[in-house]
Amino acid sequence: MESAVANPTSHVAHPSVWYRAMTRHPELFLLAITLSVTVISRYGNSLKSKPITIPPRPPKRFFPLGSPVLEFPYGELDPVVELLGQEEVIFLMYYAPWCAKSMAVRWEFNKAAKHLQNQVKFVAVNCWWPDGQCRKRYKFLMYPVLFVYYLNIDGYRYLGVLSADHMVKFLENIMYPLTSFHRKTEILDFIARHDSAVLGYFDFNASPQPPGFQQFYLASMRVVEHDPHQPVKFGVTFQKQLAEVFNLTESRDVIMLRVANTTVKYSRDSNFTSTQLVSWSLINRQKPIVKWLSPLGVKSLAMSTEISRGPAVIGFYSHNSLFDTNQPFHVMKDIALQFRNCSDSANISDIIMRWRQQALRAAVSYQEVVKFCDKYRKQQHTDLSKMNCCVTVVTSLEQSSHKNICEYCVHRQSPTLNSLNGCSLNFDNRQLPKWTTLQTNICQNSIENYNTFEYHSLCCRDCTELYQNAVVYSFSPKSFSSDKRKLTDRYLWQSLENYPKRLCSKLTLQKVEGVRAYRDLVHFDHEAILSNISGLGCRTNKTISFYAMDAVHHSVFAERLGVNISSLPSQPAVVIVDKENEEEYLLKENFTAASVASFVINFTTGNIRRHLRSMPVLISNCDNNQNEVCITEVNSETFQQIVMAAKKDVMVLMYSHWCGFCASMAHNYLTLSRYFQTASSILFTRFNADENDLPWELTVESYPVLIFFPADRKADSIVFPRSVEMSLPNLIRFVLQHSNHKLRLQAALAVCSVTCIRRNRDYARSSRRDLEQRRLRLQGTLMHLLSTVDTGTAARRKYTELSIRSVSRRLMEMSKEISVVVRLLKLLESEIDPLPLQDFLEEGGGEHLESDSPAS
Repeated sequence: MESAVANPTSHVAHPSVWYRAMTRHPELFLLAITLSVTVISRYGNSLKSKPITIPPRPPKRFFPLGSPVLEFPYGELDPVVELLGQEEVIFLMYYAPWCAKSMAVRWEFNKAAKHLQNQVKFVAVNCWWPDGQCRKRYKFLMYPVLFVYYLNIDGYRYLGVLSADHMVKFLENIMYPLTSFHRKTEILDFIARHDSAVLGYFDFNASPQPPGFQQFYLASMRVVEHDPHQPVKFGVTFQKQLAEVFNLTESRDVIMLRVANTTVKYSRDSNFTSTQLVSWSLINRQKPIVKWLSPLGVKSLAMSTEISRGPAVIGFYSHNSLFDTNQPFHVMKDIALQFRNCSDSANISDIIMRWRQQALRAAVSYQEVVKFCDKYRKQQHTDLSKMNCCVTVVTSLEQSSHKNICEYCVHRQSPTLNSLNGCSLNFDNRQLPKWTTLQTNICQNSIENYNTFEYHSLCCRDCTELYQNAVVYSFSPKSFSSDKRKLTDRYLWQSLENYPKRLCSKLTLQKVEGVRAYRDLVHFDHEAILSNISGLGCRTNKTISFYAMDAVHHSVFAERLGVNISSLPSQPAVVIVDKENEEEYLLKENFTAASVASFVINFTTGNIRRHLRSMPVLISNCDNNQNEVCITEVNSETFQQIVMAAKKDVMVLMYSHWCGFCASMAHNYLTLSRYFQTASSILFTRFNADENDLPWELTVESYPVLIFFPADRKADSIVFPRSVEMSLPNLIRFVLQHSNHKLRLQAALAVCSVTCIRRNRDYARSSRRDLEQRRLRLQGTLMHLLSTVDTGTAARRKYTELSIRSVSRRLMEMSKEISVVVRLLKLLESEIDPLPLQDFLEEGGGEHLESDSPAS
């Protein structure tokens, strides 16, 4: 114990021992050091770098609870791929949760999803989550990005207006891309409606699916992607006789029919693929009679390219994509058709007649839809807990050729909504009571087993009356001809039952979107005016193009062109833009067919004045505040009254709200107005040249610009030189240099202080002495000339006489100057009174004053 205490390091190896071991076995020592460093670096916390970033928070739901949109906030793509094999149509939205545009579009996307809930699957994928499959696979430059996937085909990108109604219309064009024709008149109406139409003939009697039909069907969908607003519409006919009328002799023949009475046939030697058909359609399509302009909201030359082709007539109105109730568009197209009807050709006249008939039918049909849906909603206004299960059967009346259509229904009323289940009824004619074969138009109810939550009903009607009732749902009696499906077909009945729901749902979506339905605009009875515009495009050298824009989504363009957007969209507006001459014209009358036609006629004949944009300004109180510095704001409407008609000098500052230098020199301009605050003969104003228009002689190209308009000679306006700095001394000197005599006197009076008066008094005394000495010298000269006037030659005498007259005139002027200086000196040597000094200055004596002005 004692030895241990005395030598506490007896169990520790001496350093020399470690040194000897290291020299004998150095490889073991290096191995130990390597292992130690490895362990410390891997498991030691001291050598690890601490994270300096916070991991992102997990994403949240982007759409509200209960939304029909299937959402993948973690950016998964595998479930979307599985959906592609299960769903027929998928509308997919790639979004970024921080993107303001994505936040706004999600509500429109949600509205469209509710409207097409049972027809299209709406899916949203967060393509910004760093660990998501979407972010790793796709690198989108902007959000949101929308695609439509139909079956297993590549997606169709949506590049239209990001609103629910436009999305629904785009999806309907994708789902129903083809129109089947059975009559020649249907095809002609189709051409008048769409300007260009692709018509194909396929013989379905030869095989279950004729060759090329699938590619033709895919092309009809793919072409919608290139122009979602005015796509090239595809139609098909299966009748050989109707196809031969349009020179379609063989199956798989395709032609393009255009309003200009020209047709283009697709070569049978070309590859019959959807890609080739789309390219051929876009190349050969005719430019729409009234082209729809819809900029995407990003930098593009879409609108600039169109208006660069010549004068453009642009109509702004609330576009209704769900119903064909765009009466302003109907009016614009009718006028455009007549404008191009150069030779009164029968083809164009027929197109105009068919277009008018469609426009009038669309207006009447929409009113019928509104009335029907009002009545339909009242009939369907029942408790959500009620559910009906119905089946339709047919029975023959005894001793009659008529048949009864009987509807047997089971009405269940569930105490709770959760107990609602699907219904299925197995029913045949043998279960019908015998009286159904004896009577017509009867209806009976029954309660079985005293069940208060369920009762049965049986209603029978004559087939003829049922046919008439079916017309109300279809709005087209011709669709129920004898060569089509019978009314007893259950698929037809389901369609008839769902059709009013879809129709009224569209009407509801239209009201939710705030789309306005115009009324009483389609009137083509002003033949006197409309006949004057017929063929006007050939009688004038101006090539005018017609365009249409949505006043709701593109109101910024209307405002920029001078339209009062407060009147939109209730009142459509029409603007003519002539880019070559840099002129704009605005229809100031109410929108009607006659007013628009007169507007176009007056433009082509030059009987119209250029529209000047004039933004409203606040009412100026400069006249009421004499003791404050005030600059009058002027616009296009008040420019003539304030600037050009004023009997005083006017200084105008041309500026723009986005001009940074305008803001920096505003202080100097305000100080300049304060300098001349007491001068009543000058007015300081400013004019926002970016938001207001002026005649070309007053238009400036850069800002800021100072223009001085002298009193009584406004045509001699002077622009402040660009080479001179806009400093306060230079501005004062510019005003004094070009102002009238009265303004200079008022300025001198306003700025002359006590020191200035003393200096002017000394200056007047010295000026008086100098003028008197000069007058004495001139008097001596005159006396000498008078004494020598009769001597010398004739030439010498004539020269002496001229000198005498010149000296005498100079003596008279000098006497006046001396009298003015003497009068001024008396005023300066006496007690100064502003009133006599003011009178003296107004009489012209101010030229001998010196002021404190830095510009004097």
